Amino acid sequence: MIPKIRRKLWPHVYGNKKLFSKSKASEIINSLYPDKKKLFSILVKEYGITIQSTLTRFKHQGLVIQDPDGSYHLTSFGIWFSISNQLGMTFLELCALACACCVQERLESHGREGFYMLPSFEEIFKKYYSKSRLERVFANLRKNGFGFRVTKKSLRIYHKIHEKLMLQYGKQFRSLEKWLDEIQEKESDLVSAALDELSLT
Repeated sequence: MIPKIRRKLWPHVYGNKKLFSKSKASEIINSLYPDKKKLFSILVKEYGITIQSTLTRFKHQGLVIQDPDGSYHLTSFGIWFSISNQLGMTFLELCALACACCVQERLESHGREGFYMLPSFEEIFKKYYSKSRLERVFANLRKNGFGFRVTKKSLRIYHKIHEKLMLQYGKQFRSLEKWLDEIQEKESDLVSAALDELSLT
């Protein structure tokens, strides 16, 4: 299920966030990935009574949901956050990687060379991050061996890595790309509404 467009869940809020791979918070999130459900009593047995505050924080951040029976499971946002943790990158970098993989998949399915352009990524986040920060996202993905530059301001994921990522995370990447598209549409609607209001004054 795609998260509702709520301000606290917009990607710029958590763009730079990254769980330490060996932290208890990371272990809890990854233990629920992708659709496991665990009762609070089970989580306490696994991680200790002190996890209550961590789970409360995760609920507030929209990473987990607690069902009426007391079990916890990840939201879509929690699943994406877990993937970013598994891949050792920030959530913002995962957004770029997911979009690059999905664009590449669509273009290659029509026999075209697929790559993702930085201006498309900037269009999503330009209100919240500087151009240099967004350029670093692409640079980091290249530096960490996920892809390479085809043309200026482009990112193409290496073929074997692309295949592996889409096999393992394809469903989640597509839902993340869709969510980012919806955020852009929401931003556009807000701007249009503001302009309409101004035109009436």
